[in-house]
Amino acid sequence: MQTLIIDDEPKARRILETLLSEYCPQLQLWPSSSTLEEALPILMKESIDIVFLDIEMPNHSGLELFDFIKKPEFAIIFTTAYQEYALQAFEVEAVDYLLKPIQIQRLLQAVQKAQARQAKSSASPASREQKSLPSGRLALPTSEGLAFFDYAEIVYLKAEGAYTKVVLRDKAPFLVSKNIKQLESLLPAELFLRTHRSYMIHLQYVEKYCRADSEIQMRNGDRVSLSREKKDIFLKAFSIDENPG
Repeated sequence: MQTLIIDDEPKARRILETLLSEYCPQLQLWPSSSTLEEALPILMKESIDIVFLDIEMPNHSGLELFDFIKKPEFAIIFTTAYQEYALQAFEVEAVDYLLKPIQIQRLLQAVQKAQARQAKSSASPASREQKSLPSGRLALPTSEGLAFFDYAEIVYLKAEGAYTKVVLRDKAPFLVSKNIKQLESLLPAELFLRTHRSYMIHLQYVEKYCRADSEIQMRNGDRVSLSREKKDIFLKAFSIDENPG
């Protein structure tokens, strides 16, 4: 099972990694994250099964994960030195709540619970249907730090050299310090399509296909280019017949 540790304390990460490697060899450990911001792109893109999550961390606490991912499909095991967050942890349906220093027996129990929950979830038709409808948020670096966007906010992306302009539905555009190719790998292909070397669009915001100009008009009125190489993929996504009648 794919497993991610999120904890701002290097020693705590090393100890947990050692315990899991020794006592839970069935878990495949990802490189751990020291902050929630660092972990979010992984959680949104990869199929993580279990997350060991610290609570008191810089900038965003572990409990703020649910501000960015409303209904996580991965099992969450909180790991903290503080007892007072236990009620909040179970209110968000955490699998378990482990107090540091972590006891081996309690760790094994928590992992067993997480495996049982994920096995049940994977067998559920409703769960499989949810996975086909990606939702969540994207954390992107800006000149001032990080900006967080809901997928549903993003109308399209435009390449600006080594940067990318993110055009939003109800907010001013943002310039982020990643190129468009890097962002393409972070966004779900079910929702976003690269239409040109300079553009990537949210399919739900397409308003019109302009055949004569090889352009796509978005709902905000902007037009983006559609390259010859991407034309067939775009038409297939909307079942468009180039030669009606």
